[in-house]
Amino acid sequence: MRQSKKILFTSSKRRDLTVAHLPSGMSIVIASDSIGSIGQKPNDMLACPAETVGAMAARVALLEVICSGAVPVSLHNVVANEMHPTASRMIEGIKGELGQARLGDIDINGSTEENFDTSMSAVGVTVVGIAQTACLRFGKSYPGDMVVIAGKPLVGAEVLDDTAGAKASYGDAQTLLDCSEVREIVPVGSKGIAYEAQVLANLNGLACELCDVDGIDFGKSGGPATCLIASISAKGASELQKYPVIGTFSAL
Repeated sequence: MRQSKKILFTSSKRRDLTVAHLPSGMSIVIASDSIGSIGQKPNDMLACPAETVGAMAARVALLEVICSGAVPVSLHNVVANEMHPTASRMIEGIKGELGQARLGDIDINGSTEENFDTSMSAVGVTVVGIAQTACLRFGKSYPGDMVVIAGKPLVGAEVLDDTAGAKASYGDAQTLLDCSEVREIVPVGSKGIAYEAQVLANLNGLACELCDVDGIDFGKSGGPATCLIASISAKGASELQKYPVIGTFSAL
């Protein structure tokens, strides 16, 4: 048997992402998310269809990878419940979410709990993506860039009640990615908009000043990435006026 050559790479952590840079000029981007105590088990804290639980866990990891500039190529789900009926319904939700993201053909793999009965729902999703290293959206923000927002922070039952479509869509992510004036895009997590904006500024050696926007709570959890923030040039902000400006970056 021929021994394969050792693959050398460097890895780093970027916000909630792990990024492995390969000698070929390509990078592997990995993101994960988990949801617990939401579902239709007896001890779940929030009643929710299992399909929605799977979809929302997939959504967070998918948007993390997509917004980095990488293309998702594989999704792994780890469901700490039985395959039937809970995990199979979660997987259907995951497949539906992949369809929303136009990624219905990527590989899905995973694991379930078949040895013990469970009384609470729990699922974790990991998404693996690839990109040309030079195309990754990291460390590209500048003084004078503006911060814009797509969607609104929603959490818990608000996500289930979002009949008006207040949360950001995959189309919003693609619109931002397609604009050459957009520097970086960040899905907002449980720590809120202000936290994510400040982390983005810190990673670029910048200061961030947010401005009040009616109807948006900068400290509220973004739940399953229901909103995205992006750093963008002033020119880009004027071109994409559908996304409100919520702040600016400046030199320290």
